Amino acid sequence: MDKLTPEQQAELKKLGSEQIRAKLVKAGYDEEAVFSFDRQMLLETLAEYTLRPAEAKVSEVELRGRELEMRERELKLRETEVQVQQQQREAELLAQKQQHDDEIKLRDDEIKLRIAKLEAQKQQREDEIKQ
Repeated sequence: MDKLTPEQQAELKKLGSEQIRAKLVKAGYDEEAVFSFDRQMLLETLAEYTLRPAEAKVSEVELRGRELEMRERELKLRETEVQVQQQQREAELLAQKQQHDDEIKLRDDEIKLRIAKLEAQKQQREDEIKQ
């Protein structure tokens, strides 16, 4: 795309994706492969064809290779997204567990304090009874 003149680039960018696909299929590119391309790949392929129409006919194997690369990138992106979601969920669960543990410790401390107060009151009563 960078090798095209600014005018040529502007003209290509004005075309809709379907128009680009139609031009590429008409130029001999594999229809299935062309329809799997995202807009950027469509623009780059048409730019390549515009620069060297006779030489630019990409073999079906190369198109399949590009398609495979694109799908692999999408798969890696999805895997990364899943890993990030998993890490976020684990962090949330850890935070919830810590909060729960803190609440239990607080309740335990409150109970111990109540027991200590009751034992002090009991001791005080026992002392009063002895007198």
